[in-house]
Amino acid sequence: MSKRSAIHLIIQFSSLLYLGIKGDLFPNMAIGIPAGLILLFIIWSIITAGVFNINIQPEVKPQAQLITRGPFSILRHPIYTGLMLYSLFICIDHSENWDLWLAFSVLVINFDLKARYEEKLLLLKFSSYVEYMGNTSRFVPFLY
Repeated sequence: MSKRSAIHLIIQFSSLLYLGIKGDLFPNMAIGIPAGLILLFIIWSIITAGVFNINIQPEVKPQAQLITRGPFSILRHPIYTGLMLYSLFICIDHSENWDLWLAFSVLVINFDLKARYEEKLLLLKFSSYVEYMGNTSRFVPFLY
């Protein structure tokens, strides 16, 4: 694991852990239903990618395959998107806690930087990744 990857992972898991401990992992019912759907989206993304194809590090596994079906047909990083959305619902549920919003902001910036780094590595591994990037969004369908 590179030093850069280690920094991304430390920031990612620290932010998620803080949000999970300080906020509630299971938001109130009004927010809980969409949050539950987001968890299903994350699970669908993991199943589509295949557990052995996923790497928490930005580095691409040697046996990795480019997945372009399911949620990956619209988003290049649907798991990151799902984690950011779920974290957003935690922040909305505790909107008065500025520290949760700060942790959320750090998480979003980190995921963006991590995704950009990961995409550079994926461009080296898959010649078709340029076309895939042209047909998909990074995090927000049709926007970003």
